[in-house]
Amino acid sequence: MWMLIGIPTVPRPSEPLGMDLAQTVLHRTLTSIRQQIVARDLVGRVRVVVMNNRPGDHDVFQRCRERLAAPAG
Repeated sequence: MWMLIGIPTVPRPSEPLGMDLAQTVLHRTLTSIRQQIVARDLVGRVRVVVMNNRPGDHDVFQRCRERLAAPAG
């Protein structure tokens, strides 16, 4: 691994429960980072870790995790 990016996150009051995931700050951030990793041929060299600071109370985190998480390993 060449780089580790840590992103702490909490629910945003401006992002109501069930909001379109593609419009959330966390999803847009993670999608942008993934696009840059692929574009710069850094797949496998960069790891992104998102730290949920409100476990059990962060809908956007859970949905991003389900949609975007890579298998552990």
